Amino acid sequence: NNNVTVASYNLMAYNFTKSVNYSQCDEEILSIKYRAPRILRQILSLNYDIFCLQEVDRDLFYEFYKPNLESAGYDTIIN
Repeated sequence: NNNVTVASYNLMAYNFTKSVNYSQCDEEILSIKYRAPRILRQILSLNYDIFCLQEVDRDLFYEFYKPNLESAGYDTIIN
């Protein structure tokens, strides 16, 4: 199979997930501790070859996404 699958996924940076912007949402659901594992699970379930992640906070990338994506077999780059 010579097909390559690519997905783009917007993670919504910290400063965009404030309850003032999403007053209809429970603050717990907006928290990164709630969102990050669920986002990662969703990303990995897609099983694409390449993921382009948007609005990734650098600290979260290095502390959470990079080690988890690399343990799932992905190479990671942040720009």
